[in-house]
Amino acid sequence: GGCQVDEMFSLRPAQVVFYGICVCWSPEVVYHIPLKGSPSEGTIIPPDEIERRWDLIRDVMASNTSAKILYDMKAQIKLLLSKDVHVQGHVMDPKIAAWILDPDEHKEKTIDQLLTRFARRNIKGEGALRGLLQRAALKAFQSFILMPDLFKPLQNNQRLLNLFFDLEMPLIAVLVDMEYRGIGYDAAVVIQHRMKMDEKRSALEREAHRLAGRPFDLSALSEVSDILFNVLKLPPPSGSKSTATKRPRLQTHSVAADVLNSLSSKHPLPAIILEHRQITHTLNNYVDTLDKYCFDDTRYNMKRIFSTVLQTNAPTR
Repeated sequence: GGCQVDEMFSLRPAQVVFYGICVCWSPEVVYHIPLKGSPSEGTIIPPDEIERRWDLIRDVMASNTSAKILYDMKAQIKLLLSKDVHVQGHVMDPKIAAWILDPDEHKEKTIDQLLTRFARRNIKGEGALRGLLQRAALKAFQSFILMPDLFKPLQNNQRLLNLFFDLEMPLIAVLVDMEYRGIGYDAAVVIQHRMKMDEKRSALEREAHRLAGRPFDLSALSEVSDILFNVLKLPPPSGSKSTATKRPRLQTHSVAADVLNSLSSKHPLPAIILEHRQITHTLNNYVDTLDKYCFDDTRYNMKRIFSTVLQTNAPTR
């Protein structure tokens, strides 16, 4: 089957409008199941007929006797779940199959690239295929054509074949459930933790100023270098190259994490600077930005964060 949807648009499945689903059962034809009428084009589908079609789709998708093939299917399965359609049985994703065969070469290949590589053909259809229906139909057809050519090399390696069917394909359902439910977000708890982290960061700054004998900006690399190597006279890291600054006769050295770790046994200040950095990074990149990604979810009567998990990001060999 084929639904034309980008992964990012599947973050909130309930807000997506289904116009139809394309299904390919043979190399000769692709079927389109309309699920929404278009009054402007003179096509009206009664609500009971739409629900009857959804019931048929639910039956087919839930069947354990039929195989379902679709390139990058996780986003589509998540959308179908919003319509109480549970995809079960034999599922096969050509994108994941190609990735298993070579995680480095096929990590982010498009379906057109995989068709050229494995099926020795380039099926892009006629014209620009700008219409939603045409693109969905093409994706269904391409998935149907591509999977057998990927299945052949998998069959030649029993370990990879087992990995595909026993781990990666069942994992899709787990990831879909995780993404569909989302992660609970309690703003009051986040504020409490932010206050505690702010207090800890302020305490670290006070202790750093005491150890240095004067105030300085813990986030300014040049000031940190000046304190460690010019004021406290700590030994520069082996192989470190100094860099001239605008201040006369002042040289700065690297104060990267590995340098601070190596200096932690010689003075307590480097460890304090490292902890200050970690807290600042967490606040700036996570705590202070989470609220931007929250949505009110009536299912759980709370705010939740919806995300996607990249299944083909790291090898599982």
